[in-house]
Amino acid sequence: MIQSCYSQLRIIYGIKQDGKEVKGDSVVVYISKESQRIYRPTLNKESQYIDFIKKQTVQTLEIDKANLYSFRKNIEFKNLEVKHGVEFILNFPCVQTNIKLRSNSIDVFYCAISEYKGAPGLYLANIPGLVLKVIRNGNYEIYAKQIDTSDGYITESLFPRSNLTELNEAEFQQKLIESRYKTFTVFENEILSFNDSFTKDFTKEVMKLSKGTVVLKKVAMPKTTEHTIVIAEITVRSNGDAYDRTGSVFAIPITDKQTLYDGLKNGLDVLPKYKDGKWGGFTLTENYYPPVELVRFITSFGAGWFGKDIKINGLNWKDSITYRLDVSNIVRALGKNLFIGAFVGNWDKGGHLLSLRLKYFEESEYENNSKWFLPLFSTLNIMEMEGQEYGNIFKTDTLSVDAVIPEGIKNPVLRFITTGHGNDEFTPRMHTVLVDGKEVFKLVPWRTDCGTFRENNPASGNFLNGMSSSDYSRSNWCPGMVVNPYEIRLDGLGPGKHNFKIIIECGDNSYWNVTGTLIDN
Repeated sequence: MIQSCYSQLRIIYGIKQDGKEVKGDSVVVYISKESQRIYRPTLNKESQYIDFIKKQTVQTLEIDKANLYSFRKNIEFKNLEVKHGVEFILNFPCVQTNIKLRSNSIDVFYCAISEYKGAPGLYLANIPGLVLKVIRNGNYEIYAKQIDTSDGYITESLFPRSNLTELNEAEFQQKLIESRYKTFTVFENEILSFNDSFTKDFTKEVMKLSKGTVVLKKVAMPKTTEHTIVIAEITVRSNGDAYDRTGSVFAIPITDKQTLYDGLKNGLDVLPKYKDGKWGGFTLTENYYPPVELVRFITSFGAGWFGKDIKINGLNWKDSITYRLDVSNIVRALGKNLFIGAFVGNWDKGGHLLSLRLKYFEESEYENNSKWFLPLFSTLNIMEMEGQEYGNIFKTDTLSVDAVIPEGIKNPVLRFITTGHGNDEFTPRMHTVLVDGKEVFKLVPWRTDCGTFRENNPASGNFLNGMSSSDYSRSNWCPGMVVNPYEIRLDGLGPGKHNFKIIIECGDNSYWNVTGTLIDN
């Protein structure tokens, strides 16, 4: 037995990935005879403990001084197969065993003759000794690089016993994960429904507009860095509407130019027309900025409202649909002060319930330097209920926009979103994007995976051939799903005036909702 004249240990573990030291990250373990504490500086709200007396693991979370939580779990001890041979780590003789955890193979090196027990992870709590090295799948290593002894570590190794709210595992894990990122709530259970007698009120924090089918809010966006990932999370539940509707979350910049805000406030006629007195507010002009679309989504066939009344064996209907999309580059480019809106195109008095949250995550290996944007076009008729035309321009014409890229912007990206409707909903159509007459994008946008989302769509019609309406392939969208943007790289495109053309082989009685925004790369 290896003994010490001190009653506590502190072990500092380093971390290696593919043999290279991970800088700025470590694991610190404080060990006494009664318990140990695992602390990771990069996760400073969390602590993990092993209670050697009660044979339990303990996790704690301090969100703030008033919100402290804990979770306890009994340790499951298993027989371990020890390999032959001894490896000395910091003068401790260590034997090796292997454990399997969620399809990971983990080699564990521990000293079985030390008077101390301890490990750098709770999943190692059943190891009968002092764990000094762990190798996962041959390429990720946690290793002891410093061991200190002192009688002063007792306060660090003992877990707090008061002011803790005990949670079950599911509750604790939810609190733990949510504490690692920031959530910015924009809308909470707003009803988007049609009301012909709806009165606009621009004095409210959340403005209901376009006969109740648009909500709008002026916001000050949270600060981002070049390492911030922003995920838009939209939750929608039917409030009586059974059909798949076009939905959008969009931003309106606060600028001295005219924007969609002017149209929402003063009527469609104030917006510039694209051609022949039609298609108001579709394209960028010298004095007008179109809206910037963040997320396009399609509502489900009645998730939530109709699921309780429609029973089919083998199908478990979703109560609501949550759409998630990475919007990091466009959000960072937009800046701080702007309007954020949401639209669901429906003529139903019940409509849909919508919530919008933006979630901010920090990731050191992610880099985003977007600081500039320019909205080019939006044929998505957000003011549909006030008479804004559908995007049926492509049957007889090409959408053409001139834009000036300022000095300092090189190789921008065109963030392009498109969905086909009317007869073209079920007809593949070629899209071509030209910049200064040069083809930069040619594709038939088409979704063939719609049947994957059958449980999103309880009110979807079932046909005599056995297919359900929501199963059919469509023009770049599926009922109850988010629409992925195309990011078209415009390498070599520099400052100055440029022309952008969108050509779509549009059919009869069809329209295409397309939006496009330039972002610096």
